[in-house]
Amino acid sequence: MIDGRSRLGAGRSRLLVLAAAVGLLGGSLAAANPTPTVANHVAFSSALNIPPELTGSDITLTAQTAAIPILPGPATTMWTYNGIFPGPTIRVPTGQTTRVTLVNQLPSAAGSLTLHNHGNHSSPENDGQPDAFLVQQGGSYTYTYTGLEAGGNERGALQWYHDHRMDVTGRNVWMGLAGMYIIDDPADPGTLPSGAFDVPLMLTDRSFDANNQLAYRFDLTGVTGDHILVNGVPQPFFAVGDRRYRLRILNASNYRSYDLAMSNGQPLVQIGTESGLLPAPVSRSHILIGPAERVEVVVDFAGLLGQNVVLRNLAAQGALGELMEFRVTQDLVDDSQIPTTLRALPALGTPTTTRSFDFGRKNGRWTINGRFFEPERIDARPVLGSTETWILANSGGWDHLIHIHDVDQQLVSRNGSPPTPDELMKETWNISGGQTVEVKLKFTDNVGRYVFHCHILEHEDAAMMAQFEVVAPASSTGARSPSAEAAAAGGDGNGFETNPTAAFADGADFASNTNGAGDRHLFSGYGLALPAGATIDGIGVRLDWWLDSIQGRNWMDVELSWDGGTTWTGARRDAAETTTEHSGSLGGSADTWGRTWTPAELSDATFRVRLTSGSNSAARDFYLDWVPVTIWYH
Repeated sequence: MIDGRSRLGAGRSRLLVLAAAVGLLGGSLAAANPTPTVANHVAFSSALNIPPELTGSDITLTAQTAAIPILPGPATTMWTYNGIFPGPTIRVPTGQTTRVTLVNQLPSAAGSLTLHNHGNHSSPENDGQPDAFLVQQGGSYTYTYTGLEAGGNERGALQWYHDHRMDVTGRNVWMGLAGMYIIDDPADPGTLPSGAFDVPLMLTDRSFDANNQLAYRFDLTGVTGDHILVNGVPQPFFAVGDRRYRLRILNASNYRSYDLAMSNGQPLVQIGTESGLLPAPVSRSHILIGPAERVEVVVDFAGLLGQNVVLRNLAAQGALGELMEFRVTQDLVDDSQIPTTLRALPALGTPTTTRSFDFGRKNGRWTINGRFFEPERIDARPVLGSTETWILANSGGWDHLIHIHDVDQQLVSRNGSPPTPDELMKETWNISGGQTVEVKLKFTDNVGRYVFHCHILEHEDAAMMAQFEVVAPASSTGARSPSAEAAAAGGDGNGFETNPTAAFADGADFASNTNGAGDRHLFSGYGLALPAGATIDGIGVRLDWWLDSIQGRNWMDVELSWDGGTTWTGARRDAAETTTEHSGSLGGSADTWGRTWTPAELSDATFRVRLTSGSNSAARDFYLDWVPVTIWYH
């Protein structure tokens, strides 16, 4: 059983949902208002857990409660995949179609679930949407991953899967809904350590109450734990041989970052990021890894037989600063090598559109471009097959980890400087306060809606998320893309021109004067390049909007006009009338007619939309997201 797309109300309702989610956890799975404690455990006394692998093309993940032994004393009740934490590691070859069925057997109080294969190139219905294709308690949903991208196989990489339900992702991941997903790629060098010498490591932190139960209290800044777990084990040891090991390291923590280093000072040779192998290995003394980031390193234990080496976290002290211990107990022959050349980056083409997104804070809440997430709002409409530049700026004083769904991104610059060789291509970007990252990305294969957000999970849950929709390019027949028409007119691809005549910035907010005296007229021009002799069959206008009124009546009229070169004519329609707070969409054809355009007329043919809004209320806010014009022709 799945849900279609549902819609929460405006920002005020979201805080109530967050409060309810925290209350649910405290009331059912942990003591009310639990007090985190540090249970006694002996460092490096438990062996590293290696999650079992699932390798078929048809895989089932069952979300269920399970008692997981973590600390001395009572087992910890967790929400798990297949009864273990971390969940099983899914390992598949690139190019293989893999179907993963999520079954929700959690208590009904946990609510609906979704599954995001983080880093995978998935179509929207298989991406794990936060507010669509939801799996209710007792239901199931099958996600299909093609293993393909941009006309070839998807690059080999360490990915991971986790719940992505809107408003409660932090809670659900904290409770245990996370596991690793590895794509093996024969195009990667075959001389790297493999088999038993290729080790996935998931870093998480958790707090526990006096009964060893998980203690989660939502915090807008982010939630950290007082124990760090490696593959679900606090400070484990791992017996290794005197040879090279490939460590695939995932930070699956809600908020905590780790600064990784070896206790004996030997380098970590980085070979990859979350987007696969780098062009060449990079020797590093320490590596900072934020939430949702992955790093692949090779560590050489040659010459260390009989010694112990600790993987440290330089960002903390005490037990939080010593993650795990490698015990070099075996004398082994090493047939692995690290090539000087690993994997070239894919060519993404030349960007044709630039978008800017600022990650900040307003009224005590997290925002993107000053706005909170709304599942029905679209913040960008890139065209399928196009390459764009996205400028990701952090204007506040807090760190953010920005994750963009659908495709990998290549770094153009960080704070205006060229990229360093360790972060050339990624899909989660660590952006500290005051920093700006410029990336380019190419949209391939899939059209539809995707999200991008901060991957500090409490920031994401508190509305620091936005949505883009990949749209089809203009075609020789059928409906032309609204974004393509906006771009043809010199616009920003979101519907409005960058500098419309009414000085109305795309996606910005405006408020009328009181008592209906503040009608606004907004204009948007669309240049067309229709084939000569094309017949226009109809024009449609759709609005995504939100009106907020204390009292009284609001209205908005839509006028669609078309221009043959000198004279504007049009058909007028009343679009909306609403009272109090309301949100919604309007769509449909303004008129339908047939007309054959001559080549001369096509040279300067332009369509425009005029919006007139007004109100007799004492106060009103009007939010307009996009005004696309769709032209049907043959």
